[in-house]
Parts: sequence; C-alpha cells; structure tokens
Amino acid sequence: MAESNQYQENTRIWVSAGIPKRFTDKELTNLNGYENEIAKALKAISEGLSVFITGSCGAGKTHLAVGLLKY
Repeated sequence: MAESNQYQENTRIWVSAGIPKRFTDKELTNLNGYENEIAKALKAISEGLSVFITGSCGAGKTHLAVGLLKY
C-alpha cells in the first residue's frame, strides 16, 4: 500500500510541475535512439551546466527531461 501512496504522490508532483501524467513512467532506459544526446546531457549536468532541449513536437523532449530528472 505504501508503494501505491508513493506513486500517487510522485504523480501529483509531476502534474503540479506541469508534466503530463503519461510521462510518469518515462526513463532514460526507455528512450531509444538518443544515446548520444543522453550522454551529452548527463555529462553537462554532472559538470554543473545547464541543458537546453529543443525539437519538434513528438521528438522526445519531455521524455528526455523527465528521464534526466529521475537519473
């Protein structure tokens, strides 16, 4: 039951941050085809730098951002 409550709390936090519910299960491990971009973003973040994500609709920007937040 505690795990369910934690999931609900995490979902509430994501939604309050403006992240749609459908992205709550997204991670870097299930974002295929962007290994280069993921590596660059993780390197920049580990060095204390910012990451600016751009792309067309459906390109995976939110998926990448959520995955980076969870990392």
